[in-house]
Amino acid sequence: MSHCPDDNLLIEVLQGTISSSDLQELEPHLSDCEACQSRMEKLSEQTETIKTVLNLDHETSHPQWETHIADRIAAAIAENGLKRIAKTGFMPAVEGYEIESIIAHGGMGIVYLARQINADRKVALKMMLYGQQADVEEVQRFQIEAQAAAKLTHQFIVPVFDVGVSDGQHYFSMGFISGTSLKELLQNGLLPTREAAEMIRKISAAIAYAHEEGIVHRDLKPGNILVDHHGDPHVTDFGLAKQVNQNDQLTKTGQVIGTPSFMSPEQARGQVSEIGTLSDVYSIGALLYATLTGRPPFQSDNAVKTIMQVIEDPPVSPRVLNPEVSRDLETICLKCLEKNPASRYQSAEELKLELKRYLDGLPILARPVSAPVKLWRWCVRKPALAGMMVSVVVSLLIGTAVSTYFAILANQRAERADEGIRVALTSLETIIETVQRKLYQVPGASKIRRDLLKVVDSILKCTGFGFEQFVW
Repeated sequence: MSHCPDDNLLIEVLQGTISSSDLQELEPHLSDCEACQSRMEKLSEQTETIKTVLNLDHETSHPQWETHIADRIAAAIAENGLKRIAKTGFMPAVEGYEIESIIAHGGMGIVYLARQINADRKVALKMMLYGQQADVEEVQRFQIEAQAAAKLTHQFIVPVFDVGVSDGQHYFSMGFISGTSLKELLQNGLLPTREAAEMIRKISAAIAYAHEEGIVHRDLKPGNILVDHHGDPHVTDFGLAKQVNQNDQLTKTGQVIGTPSFMSPEQARGQVSEIGTLSDVYSIGALLYATLTGRPPFQSDNAVKTIMQVIEDPPVSPRVLNPEVSRDLETICLKCLEKNPASRYQSAEELKLELKRYLDGLPILARPVSAPVKLWRWCVRKPALAGMMVSVVVSLLIGTAVSTYFAILANQRAERADEGIRVALTSLETIIETVQRKLYQVPGASKIRRDLLKVVDSILKCTGFGFEQFVW
């Protein structure tokens, strides 16, 4: 698109009523055009705030397109807003805190480095990106994140200290982790395999604890793992968390929530009721895969292809991408990434213990998937291609069987023919012997005997036999 769209079209984007084809056409422009992003921010004050998660259902042909495009547009607008904040130097005022600088931001929140005055400590203060303009659903999700994280006290989970509202803006303060994120860490190169296994073991321990407390994270990815200066991981961002065995009132069937490259197949299919603790186990496996190979198990040039890979394709073997990975560690990783939740480790605790066995040099319990099972799964994933190959194989087998049958038949006929010739020659030999004996006793019969032998010789030459094969 070479020109900026009018306000009516931008309002359709904000309200989520625009068609998927128009949204796809607009997305590159809206992601780059600061003028349109500023207009959308102003329009959002008059309409509903931008949706980062759209309501989708199973009848939508490719619902993930709309979701991911909307996310990117919202992120671009947020980025633009943060640039303006940085230029002006504006910092919000929150009672009890002295805000120093911006640490990070996402599609819905912005995190500041601040000092909690009464405790005299540095904290990470998270506030809603759209502040007082946030809609009801965004406020609910923000509150869910704060409440979920506040319930958890674990050495590998970022602690929440305080939750509140200041001048109409929701916030919560949490521990400030001085270090980096796992995402940034991996951008600098691969971790040694044992170090990677130990880090994922600690993350598994944190998530196992969260599950025991009734919390499912649902968005485990490298960007949500903070790594301190000692190399210890700390799980953060419970923005998509839900209570175990409770319905998620904010997520409807068909909605795709999470990060495509690290979400489980049940999340990718929008099967909200199926998303649970084993979905987190899958995502931990995806984190392990990324730490071992430097890339997620699935990635493509757009979200739709990535999501379809998550649903349909097996991951490339980690040992293909990194020969330093041991067979046992690869087996652990691939078991986490099983499409069927029942085939994964049945809890984060079970995964933690398996990684401990690996690190202690003990035999692991998991076993690699056998070649026949891999073949069967491939056939299930690609039924049309599998059917075509089966047809080809069956045709070749039938052709081989038919050729073999006729070869055997011809051989049997040849053998019967040879046997017939041998019988005939044996009979001929008997007859000639008898005649020769009789003629030998007849005076003057020598010429008849010679003529008889000539006739016999010509017959034997036609059959490939000669006189030497007879005993006269």
